[in-house]
Amino acid sequence: MLRTVSIRNFRSCNDVRIDFDPNLLALVGPNGVGKTNIMQAIAWVANIITTPEPIDITAYGSPRKGFEFECEIELDSGDYRYRLSLENSGEDFFEFVLREELIRLGELGDRIFIRKDSHIEWGPNQSAEIAEKTSALAVLSSLLSKREREKLGLLSLAEFFRGIGYYTFNDKESKPKNYVTPSEYETWKSGALSGASGSAASLMKLLHMSKEAPETFEDVKSILGTAGLDLLKDIKIREISSQMDFDSSKDSSENSENELAFYMLLCHPSDRLAGSGRQFTLRSLSAGTRKIIDIVVSLYFDKRALMLIEQPEDAIHSGLLRKLIDLFRSYSDHVQFIVATHSNSVLNILEPNEIRLVCVKGGLTLVRGLSSVEKDAAQSYLEEKGSLAEFIEAVQD
Repeated sequence: MLRTVSIRNFRSCNDVRIDFDPNLLALVGPNGVGKTNIMQAIAWVANIITTPEPIDITAYGSPRKGFEFECEIELDSGDYRYRLSLENSGEDFFEFVLREELIRLGELGDRIFIRKDSHIEWGPNQSAEIAEKTSALAVLSSLLSKREREKLGLLSLAEFFRGIGYYTFNDKESKPKNYVTPSEYETWKSGALSGASGSAASLMKLLHMSKEAPETFEDVKSILGTAGLDLLKDIKIREISSQMDFDSSKDSSENSENELAFYMLLCHPSDRLAGSGRQFTLRSLSAGTRKIIDIVVSLYFDKRALMLIEQPEDAIHSGLLRKLIDLFRSYSDHVQFIVATHSNSVLNILEPNEIRLVCVKGGLTLVRGLSSVEKDAAQSYLEEKGSLAEFIEAVQD
């Protein structure tokens, strides 16, 4: 799990430090204060240090000051501190010296590797010259044997960083079709089972789970079903043949000898929702229902270590939002959640220790948790039947 992060010179984050405890955390503040910048800094670093490609700094917001990132991570293999910095070495935007260091924390703490520019040192008296703008973690992952990487903790560390995902769940960016052809599905599979979000991706992921991981598919249906979020009574994947007259009452198994033309996902709303007793394509569901489906499918399919989620409250009713946050809590033993929000509905579901206040001063992002005194005051305020959102508003003022 991610325990601390320090970010310097990334867009509006001039000098930001955040403690991530507990495993469900909300970055709370109005629009434009830098919540997204914090999450994108984490996601960007996770991406650049796990890919063998040269670092792309086009997302980097303050090239002349020098970007610095430091984090502490708690894993089964041990606790680690990782540092990365990009020091500008000239007038050119793209000229920088890459520095990295990985330290194992604790009583037996030691330096696992250190690199400056193209030179890297690791283990007992080992060194090499590597590509100047490629992450040391990615290079060592290809340079060392699996046994050596496991001994150094690099396997679990790389797995953790690859398990960080940034999600907007912006349905407008990827609205699903009503069907998927077999060739489209095979093309999607060949793309290494993309971890992209959105309803178009959810359609592919649900189809894949139904075919390749039926137990997981049933788990997703259970969470969305009457015993869980109470959104859908059932989800079915229909196989439509080229010779089949499209009639939802027909069973596609009767047409098994015909050539498969496309797959269609059909959702059956729960009894409490409009449309109960009928079936709908994913595209025809409401935006809020699709978003909940997207979040649950991503949680089960992507198997992230850390999910960075933008504004989970958008298009979702407050009652259902409470169930969603409770779902995050129930999974927080093995998945970490960081959400960005400015919604009172979310605030009123959270505990005081799950909140980090984000504000801006002089154009720069500032972040802090509630102090011990403020947490006690918040608890007293809640016991007097006030809302946490009202308390936070008073603290921010």
